[in-house]
Amino acid sequence: KKRDVGGLSTLLTTYLIFEAIHEKKLSLKDPIKLSEKALSLNNIEGAGTLPMEANQYTVEQLLTALLVGNSSTAALALAEKVGGSEKSFVENMKKKLAEWGIQSPHLINATGLNTQTISGDPDGKEDENQLSAYDIAVIAKHLLQDFPEVTKYTSKPTALFSNTQIENPNLMLEGMPNYRSGVDGLRVSNSTKGGITFAASTTQNGIHMITVVLGVEAVDGDPYARFVATSSLMNYVVRTPLFLLLSSKKEILTGKVRQVLWMGSLRLF
Repeated sequence: KKRDVGGLSTLLTTYLIFEAIHEKKLSLKDPIKLSEKALSLNNIEGAGTLPMEANQYTVEQLLTALLVGNSSTAALALAEKVGGSEKSFVENMKKKLAEWGIQSPHLINATGLNTQTISGDPDGKEDENQLSAYDIAVIAKHLLQDFPEVTKYTSKPTALFSNTQIENPNLMLEGMPNYRSGVDGLRVSNSTKGGITFAASTTQNGIHMITVVLGVEAVDGDPYARFVATSSLMNYVVRTPLFLLLSSKKEILTGKVRQVLWMGSLRLF
């Protein structure tokens, strides 16, 4: 079911940015001048506000701001650079999802921010990017598979941005309150309409898995609720393996190809 996912949709934004880098359309050292539209997001509470004293940053600096600091300003600046405009970039997002078989996504921007949050008008239109938990998992799978270097950023508990130490809101990373060995990302978000969300990547007992939790109930504003829910889900996957062989009789006999469906994630052996 499609749900409001807020900033989790920036996993797709990130994919397209890394794709542009790999296609030599963009370099980590390229400077990007921030547009007024991008800078305006830095004044919005909950949009990953970071110190943006300069009007120009490199692609690598903005990736750090996006993937460690959850900066919406960085997401938009990178999207505008790659797509020429946010509108054009969003069309590219939709095309990429179509390539992956994800139908009828509701995408309105590259940041995942709610339109009401952007406008600052409490009576304004309230709209947000909508995807299913499965859609998010598919995006994360392609991101990690095609550009594994993304974890160089997402696995950092802290990083330097513009001479200021910024902290990753993913509290399951090393040194954090909900630390769990093996976790190397990916994205935390507080969706205005969809609530508390988290897409995680981890390797547990030799199993690489992606988990997605949407609309987590945080009793009394518990800041750890999404991480506790994610850890429980990871435990369940590790302790309760469900195997389903998807092979022809000949392949099973020869052992050449075995496809195993593990808790909804296809693993190839």
